[in-house]
Amino acid sequence: MIQQFFYCFFAIYCFCVLFSVPKSELIFCGLTGAVGWFVHLLLIESFTTIPSIFIAVLFIGMLARFLSNKRKMPLTIFIFSGIMPFVPGGGIYNAIYMIIMNDPNALKKALETIEIACTIAIGIVVVLSIPDKIFKTK
Repeated sequence: MIQQFFYCFFAIYCFCVLFSVPKSELIFCGLTGAVGWFVHLLLIESFTTIPSIFIAVLFIGMLARFLSNKRKMPLTIFIFSGIMPFVPGGGIYNAIYMIIMNDPNALKKALETIEIACTIAIGIVVVLSIPDKIFKTK
């Protein structure tokens, strides 16, 4: 689990370098993604995939809003880096491939992918609906 934390940190850090995130924020972006993945790993043992991703995205959103206010940076830097481990790009690819190959499990895979994408979106919306004054620092 700790090994995955560091792998996730490194992957998100490199992703942020690739997308020209300011150098002063690279470590915070990496930590946002790695902490979110760590929360997911802790919860996946007790819950199924969808609830664990939802709670992890809530945690990521709150951490991102706090860091955004503390570091005086746009929220999107931290939100995008936090949710990157959960974005179902591979699931989308597999679902389309299964549809093309007439696999009978294609619909199941497509619905699972849509569930994950919607879970991420709903989690972000829930966190963004919290008043900003809660995350303000002096």
